[in-house]
Amino acid sequence: MYSLTSSMAALYRLAATSKFSVWNSALADLIVSPTLDELKTNEREQRNEKKKSSEDVLGLGAQACLMSVTLHTTIGDVKIELYCEQAPKTCENFLALCASDYYNGCTFHRNIKDFMVQTGDPTNTGKGGQSIWGQPFADELVSDLKSQFFITYAKQPHLDLKYTIFGRVIDGFDALDELEVIKVDAKYRPVVEQSETVSKLDKFVNYQKQYEEFYEEMTDEERTEEEKLNAEEAMLRARQEREEKRLRMMEELKIDSVEDIINLLSKERARDFVVLEVGDAGPGPIEYIVICCAFNARHAAVIVEALRLAFKYNDKKPIQKTSARKNFGWFQLEFDNVQVHVIDEEVRDKYDLEGLWGCVEETFENADLPPIPPPANSKTTVNSGESPAYPRWITNDNYQYLQFAKYFGADVFMLEHRCFGFSRPYPDMSVEHLRVCTMEQALADVNSFISTMNTKYKFTNPKWITFGGSYSGTLSAMFRLLYPTSTVGAVASSAPLLWTFDFFQYAQVMQDVLTQTDPKCANAVGQAFKNMQDMSLSNGGRDQLNTIFNVQPPFKADNVIQRDIDNFFSNLIGTFQGVIQYTYDGRVNILNNGAQSDPFDNDYASMINYLRNITFDDENGGDGAANRGWMWLSCNQLGVLQTTNQGRNIFQQTITLNYFIDMCTDVFDSTINVKTMRDNNDMVLDKYGGSAGYKGANVVLPNGSFDPWHVLGSNVSDAANGVTPIMIHGTAHCSDMYPSYDNEPCGLADARAEIKRQIARFLGQS
Repeated sequence: MYSLTSSMAALYRLAATSKFSVWNSALADLIVSPTLDELKTNEREQRNEKKKSSEDVLGLGAQACLMSVTLHTTIGDVKIELYCEQAPKTCENFLALCASDYYNGCTFHRNIKDFMVQTGDPTNTGKGGQSIWGQPFADELVSDLKSQFFITYAKQPHLDLKYTIFGRVIDGFDALDELEVIKVDAKYRPVVEQSETVSKLDKFVNYQKQYEEFYEEMTDEERTEEEKLNAEEAMLRARQEREEKRLRMMEELKIDSVEDIINLLSKERARDFVVLEVGDAGPGPIEYIVICCAFNARHAAVIVEALRLAFKYNDKKPIQKTSARKNFGWFQLEFDNVQVHVIDEEVRDKYDLEGLWGCVEETFENADLPPIPPPANSKTTVNSGESPAYPRWITNDNYQYLQFAKYFGADVFMLEHRCFGFSRPYPDMSVEHLRVCTMEQALADVNSFISTMNTKYKFTNPKWITFGGSYSGTLSAMFRLLYPTSTVGAVASSAPLLWTFDFFQYAQVMQDVLTQTDPKCANAVGQAFKNMQDMSLSNGGRDQLNTIFNVQPPFKADNVIQRDIDNFFSNLIGTFQGVIQYTYDGRVNILNNGAQSDPFDNDYASMINYLRNITFDDENGGDGAANRGWMWLSCNQLGVLQTTNQGRNIFQQTITLNYFIDMCTDVFDSTINVKTMRDNNDMVLDKYGGSAGYKGANVVLPNGSFDPWHVLGSNVSDAANGVTPIMIHGTAHCSDMYPSYDNEPCGLADARAEIKRQIARFLGQS
């Protein structure tokens, strides 16, 4: 839930200081589960819409234990329940100001995503407003009270006992969702203030004091309904009925085999079944059902919902979430030892269903690759991750994973990620076709690839180990989680496991690295960004930035868009990201050799147009496809949007979450918005467990202490399951995968030796 706090005070807690706030205890799902009392309150309120005068409100005092206020704004209504008994003076002040129309016309003058939104100042500056007594008064937790209040978007425990909490939000969460993502400037003021103006507050209802009046005015039918609502027996009866219904559905939808699923789907008029049984692969999904039908969105939805219900009500075999959305032709559901795929005819034509994502063997011209040797025991798969599968990655044997393969006599295979090169199931990368570009499908591709290679080359008892770095490291680790019998182990370098939506920690690690290596440098960078942020707020300052950086296209005095300012800082911080994240690739030399007159590209429109391209047929098409593919994964599933908008840091609050959310919508379409992005990101965390909940086995997890991504990895050792994290101090992203070099950090040699020991352990197991 959300809560209010006062000037400020707050609601969920509403809280007050001079401080008021409204707090949110469950932002992730934005679902309110009202208690029976709250339901009664809401029902009574619907029967009494009488407005109370200021005198009526002021006379309620502490007796008004159940009162609500509705904020009518230009983006929707927000209903607030007040804690009049716990914070009587704060609520008295708030209600009196509401009744006197004091708040009418106020704007939300400060709006910080994932934190709070503030209003209640008639000057709309954040510096005005006063209580009904004209001066501060004793607080009811801490602090004093003026007229301002704020609503928090998420839990903010650091504000506990610092603000008077005087209520909570009970309705209007959609309006708050919309409010949270409105564009703001560097000082968190909405760019378009009119869109958030508080137009009116009313509906002051004193439920306890006037309950008898309501009851007398009821008809016999209403009174009977009220008595039922208050009856404990009704509540218990409802619970019992729900449980009985659940048990009936469990019995009716009991599923133990492929045949049970087919019978269920037949009742829903599904047709053209293709049942594929995969040989005994040990525990895990071993049977598949593919339902192919002439594509019909409604029909497909019925099939999927039937399956969801069936799995939901079978306690022993719970459903896993679908890997693709409805209406785009491909759905995957997992159920004990059965995997179910619903595929439309168009998608069916693109794949070899007998292999379920059958692999096409790729060849590289002039790569001079040796022929595959006779079957050997040890096999290595290199996942190319978020880029095309460049031949050099398996032809330059100085890379450490190839050194390991040579040492253990392993065959090496490289697999290109779907949609990140020329490996695409469709000729273009439209939003509709990108629906099959997910982490789940990529992992299934790896499993199918390994199975196909085993069959094609008649490998007997092969011992596969996957290698990957960065996102492909994630795939390597997650493959051990989802397909534990297909490989004997994995090396997952710099692998993010906690795919957080707002990756503000990236900037914090950059600050830590600069501070550790040279505090003077960190201070200079911080002062420079502070000065630049100040300059970006005025025409004269932006002219200076144009001159200093040769910004192209330049900022225009008569047409300044906040997005262009955000883009400027994003590109500028990207320079620091490249130097800090990659310490091996000569980034410092690139910076030092750059001419001061070189233009600084700040063309947001050109960048968006490049990423909007859906056809990649030229010789550089693989790179273009990879950029759009990674943007899709970030927007649609993974998140990790690298903001600087959380707390103090040397890069200031220059890159907001809104900047990336708008970019995702601009590149794709309106279906990719803050709600779908958050929901899909939550599903990834739910399915894979994050860094703390990772349950794979036989995995090495190397990370560099200078790598901003290491905060999303795991540093928890699990000897029982063979999970070995390695922190390599003074190194950055994927440092353990590069060739060795002179004067390298001493921890690298130790890390490589430990990785080699773990690989030997994987291969030594039967």
